[in-house]
Amino acid sequence: LFDRQRFQLILQDTFWFSDTPYRVASTSWGNSIPRICTMAVLLDRHTRRTVVVCNAHWDHRSQPSRLASAELLIRRLRHLGGQNASVLVLGDFNAGEGNPAFAHLLSKEPHGLRDSFRVLHPMEQEVGTFNGFKGDSSGEKIDAVLVGKKWQVLESGISRTPKGQPSPSDHDPVWARLGFGER
Repeated sequence: LFDRQRFQLILQDTFWFSDTPYRVASTSWGNSIPRICTMAVLLDRHTRRTVVVCNAHWDHRSQPSRLASAELLIRRLRHLGGQNASVLVLGDFNAGEGNPAFAHLLSKEPHGLRDSFRVLHPMEQEVGTFNGFKGDSSGEKIDAVLVGKKWQVLESGISRTPKGQPSPSDHDPVWARLGFGER
């Protein structure tokens, strides 16, 4: 969903994390469940900036799949966004912050992706986002809102279900409030 008054859709794309990314429900690299990325390229009618938004879901078991998925996503970002786009990558990466696939995604230019949560909370320890419907936050942060260098992170966090209440998902949502502006 996006505000059609403010943004114009330039391109939309869905691909599968596999050797055949445009074959629906394809799998490769050890993932037994099809995993996808949905992208939208939007023109902001007010600022005339191009915004590339990606929503990715990586495999939960196969490390080779996560590594190959990171590389495929980086290639698609380079192809779609160039250096002038304002890039957002949202995802269930099924990989903690120290995972080489997640680190690879953050290390590649031209977009200079940063974890919006860590921009404002670099020392936070209780960051687990997979709760297994049990309210557990002791694990790793495997969900993220990643922002390119053209974004300013104004607020960010992890929304926790209050103790004693049922969780609506097996993951706690991560969120960010952003503004345009170089870091």
